[in-house]
Amino acid sequence: MVGGQVASEYVGAKVFSIVTPALVGVACGIAAIAAGRIRPREHGYTLLRLIAVLYAVIGTGYGFRFVVGHQDPFGPAGQVVPPYLGAALGAWLWTLPPRRRKPAAARSDAAPDPGQVQSPDGRGSRAT
Repeated sequence: MVGGQVASEYVGAKVFSIVTPALVGVACGIAAIAAGRIRPREHGYTLLRLIAVLYAVIGTGYGFRFVVGHQDPFGPAGQVVPPYLGAALGAWLWTLPPRRRKPAAARSDAAPDPGQVQSPDGRGSRAT
């Protein structure tokens, strides 16, 4: 509801009509993750992310209703889809689990160990 009230101030603005719902989505994502207490790779995390997206879109819809004159939340697609899409992307991307990183030794871009001498066959050996 609070996100809808804030989003209602920017309905019809060019850039802010998308950025503000995206921030509402981020806030919904933060609240959902904090309330759900589920780690990114646990069972139910995707469902929690979908719930965050749903609440972000509902909050943005309330933003259309709070505008003076009550703009239709199901109005012309060119007016309502970009803010809804911004809210959904904000919630979905904010809750995106971090990627697992390879250990430094397994990455090809890792800097060589200064104490390691490269042998002709490509395997390193410790300098003595």
